[in-house]
Amino acid sequence: MQSPEQSSNFNFLAEHDSLLVELAQAAERVFSSDPNTTLIKLRQLGEALAQHLASIVGVEFSEHDGAKQFDNALNGQLASVMDELMEAPWVANASARV
Repeated sequence: MQSPEQSSNFNFLAEHDSLLVELAQAAERVFSSDPNTTLIKLRQLGEALAQHLASIVGVEFSEHDGAKQFDNALNGQLASVMDELMEAPWVANASARV
């Protein structure tokens, strides 16, 4: 078993969230001996990364929300951000040149 002091491909995640490191290292530890567990841990890592990034950009969600509610909140926020980006002056200028 790998101790936290040992090298990992995911130590850089420690500055963001210790849960991300734990999940990534768990997947890394068992990738050759237990591929099914690796896939589960990688899915959990992906979900934790999405929630972490959503909290950074201000998408509101509850930890008790299911994946569907989180997905809906994220899609709503993305649509709003895309609308704002498309109205930005540099986009309008680029479109006028095409």
